Amino acid sequence: MNKIFGLTFSIALQITFSLPTSAQWVQTNGPFGGTVTAMTTMPDTLTGGVDIFAATHGGGVYLSTDNGAQWQPIYADLQNAAVWRVIRFLKGVGASTLYAETNSGLYCTKDRGNTWKSVGGLFENHDIGLAAIYIDTAQDTVLLAGISASLFVSTDAGINWVSSTTPPPSGIIGTVVVRPAVKDSGIIRLIAGTAYSGIYISTDNGMTWTPSTLKGDIVSVGASDSVIYAGVYADHIYRSTDEGKSWTACCNGLPPATDIRAFAFVPNASGGSSVIARSESEIFLSSDNGDNWHTIKHNLWAGLFWSLTTAQLNADTSAIFVGTESGVFRSTNAGLTWDVVNQGLSACIVTALGVTRTSILAGTYGNGIFRSSDQGSTWIPVNNGLDSAFIESLQTYGGLTVNSIASFGNTLLAGTLAGIFRSTDEGATWTDVNNDWTRQQIWSFAKSDSTIFAGGSVFLAFRSTDDGITWNCGETSFSSGAVMALTYENGKLFAAANEGGAFRSTDNGTSWTKVYSPGQSDYAYSLTYASPYILLGTGTQGLLRSSDDGESWQRCGSGLPADCDIYDFAVTGSDVFAGTSGGVFLSTDFGLHWSNVSSQELNTEIISIAILGSDLVAGTEGAGVIWKRPLSEMIAFSNVSDRLLAFDFKLEQNYPNPFNPTTNIKYSILKESFVTIKVYDILGKEITTLVNERKSAGNYSINFDGSNLPSGIYFYRMQAGSFVSTKKFVLLK
Repeated sequence: MNKIFGLTFSIALQITFSLPTSAQWVQTNGPFGGTVTAMTTMPDTLTGGVDIFAATHGGGVYLSTDNGAQWQPIYADLQNAAVWRVIRFLKGVGASTLYAETNSGLYCTKDRGNTWKSVGGLFENHDIGLAAIYIDTAQDTVLLAGISASLFVSTDAGINWVSSTTPPPSGIIGTVVVRPAVKDSGIIRLIAGTAYSGIYISTDNGMTWTPSTLKGDIVSVGASDSVIYAGVYADHIYRSTDEGKSWTACCNGLPPATDIRAFAFVPNASGGSSVIARSESEIFLSSDNGDNWHTIKHNLWAGLFWSLTTAQLNADTSAIFVGTESGVFRSTNAGLTWDVVNQGLSACIVTALGVTRTSILAGTYGNGIFRSSDQGSTWIPVNNGLDSAFIESLQTYGGLTVNSIASFGNTLLAGTLAGIFRSTDEGATWTDVNNDWTRQQIWSFAKSDSTIFAGGSVFLAFRSTDDGITWNCGETSFSSGAVMALTYENGKLFAAANEGGAFRSTDNGTSWTKVYSPGQSDYAYSLTYASPYILLGTGTQGLLRSSDDGESWQRCGSGLPADCDIYDFAVTGSDVFAGTSGGVFLSTDFGLHWSNVSSQELNTEIISIAILGSDLVAGTEGAGVIWKRPLSEMIAFSNVSDRLLAFDFKLEQNYPNPFNPTTNIKYSILKESFVTIKVYDILGKEITTLVNERKSAGNYSINFDGSNLPSGIYFYRMQAGSFVSTKKFVLLK
């Protein structure tokens, strides 16, 4: 045995599980909001109140027990809920089981969301093609669910499934309403709206179906008292008072070709029920069984509407809840006024992060801008000047969506769906600084000594020489795509123009030269300058690096996942962080090699990243929203300047250590040498060779993956000429 491994197990036994581990990522307290794709309510038998459930786009499921004032996540055990989208969330009359339809299967909970389980292997890892419907028919439990064009029925709460014998011809059911048994007939009817084939009716729990007289693409069905309502795509609302046998249009007060997506019902003053109808951009109410309709959207600035439900809060008060791309809104006065009720609903998409001298700002999809002055402990919305401009210019579409935020001295700039907005008071108020050209989506900012640049959505880059107050347009030579990223260094401005490729300007954006042309189905999405290199995130070509101002490009990115999208960069010295579709990654050699520095919670879409003091801050697509982690936990040398010292022969201690299952090893070469780095187990048996080649002088980093090894003590040994060094590291699974 080699003498460098002359160790005994007594040494190994001295290493215990008390070895230090990294603190990893910490979730900040907000901001709040998100795209609420579905909602439902359930009576709380313990308190006598009502439970309100909200399913979100990418953020899992949330529960409110105080009428929407506060929300808490309940997606524990729901497979991939923090990553995958909950598409629809439904319950049946009197049911105590809730069902969540996700794009990885169908799940249910019987304890108000504390635990979830898969409903039958039939739907595991499938994108459910229609709503899972829970039906309480006498003592039977019936579930309808579908994959693609197949309809399945379960009468034992999802344990066993059988195929419907005569499903509707379209094969796709969008919504189902259950009609109780008529006293004289004792028959329970299921009224189903289908894609392309109209209304179908079943009287045997979904096994066979009969067509009704209402045809077309039915996108919603609802029923109250003795009336059934159906929304037909690009048409109007139809009504039936004879259990779906015949239908009449009830459209008075509705705009032409209104696409009604959902119905809900609330008690009215006459003792009956008012009907609430939701389209993607409007909310309507009828107090006379659909004869007349009027809009009740009023102060609802939320953008698109995704879900609708109602709840009886107490004996005297009923409420309407609308799930939007900007979170949850509630009305307790039949839609006359609406309140935002998002506290605790941390499921929004953080599209941009900006850092000032005293605070950090988060731009979101649909929820505007939030500011924190205490490292994320509290967040407040700062949309004064933004909200009115959005409502006026975009009406109901887009919500308060902010694509980019930049800080230049005392000036803050926000790139939005409605153009450029400017603030000089830490975001407390915003001023519209747009002209006719800039009234478009703004995706990026950069600054030279005298000029601020902004990237637009229609192949334009704008310039301002007065600190962002006025803007003009340079040459419009970008061939295609929005200007997703801009960076400026050493008198040169670079732009990533989506399908158009990468461009360079040497005259402050007056003219541009293409330096990278994407291939078919490729794009240029992200860009940064890590001196002396330019890094370009593309589609099929992955990560590219240039050391000659874009004249030539080298493919790099070892350690990044295959087909990884890079959304954002943050640079400190030679260390580059990347927010990607698979988490946060770190490169310590200007982009050549990368290691995953994410926790389990952050192995998701990281849309934006920024450096805040000694922390890295990451904004996600609904997975807890904003997280932070000390740079020193991810970078082996906490002092950046240490990494810029003259080269020497050196083998660094790996980080993290202990590790599970990957770790990063850094080493330095004083002069060109043949280098080997090998890994051995505690008995001296060679496990693998990490490096076995001639290296130029410089600093290097390599990632080691111990996924296929058992927990234990291992060693890595470097030899470069006469230099030999060995380090010990511990794999803990």
